[in-house]
Amino acid sequence: MSAELFQILLIVLPIVLPPLIAFLVVLVNKELAKLPANVRPVLADVAKVSVSAVEQVAQSELGTAEKKQKALAFASAQLDHLGMKVPTDVLNVVVEDAVFAVKHAPPVVLATPASMPINTKGA
Repeated sequence: MSAELFQILLIVLPIVLPPLIAFLVVLVNKELAKLPANVRPVLADVAKVSVSAVEQVAQSELGTAEKKQKALAFASAQLDHLGMKVPTDVLNVVVEDAVFAVKHAPPVVLATPASMPINTKGA
């Protein structure tokens, strides 16, 4: 029975998922469009900083759900401090976007004095 269900899912999911994802993208963009233009970049920055802070502080101590709740709480507190009212569902989506951006960002490589070549030819 589970093999049959698996076969059905293999056929149905590729048909159902793309329109569903497109619908969700439209809904999210519609909600974000309701925000003033000057709020959107600040909201994205606050969400990214919140996600990065939670990742730094509680990298292995918390599960995914707990990290998300901490990031949402931190972002909400920062936005309240700035006097910005953002609907919870919009904040949730922006934090999810920040999680994706942080996880898929290229690694930052810092040059330390030990790894920098020494100019021995006398500039």
